Amino acid sequence: MWSTYISPEDDDIVSVFADIVDNLTIVKDQYGNVYWPLFGLNSIGDLIWGQGYQAKMNTDNILSL
Repeated sequence: MWSTYISPEDDDIVSVFADIVDNLTIVKDQYGNVYWPLFGLNSIGDLIWGQGYQAKMNTDNILSL
């Protein structure tokens, strides 16, 4: 779980997780919206500065922004 006090060049969640998408199961925001790449679902859209998110990964990985 993390909050986004970050400012990536591209805040689209698909772009943010592109480098580690093979290990990503699902990302949820505090409102129940999801980014679920296996099923092509993305109801989150862009990361919002200061909002909370939770990611479930298949294996440990490092997301560098």
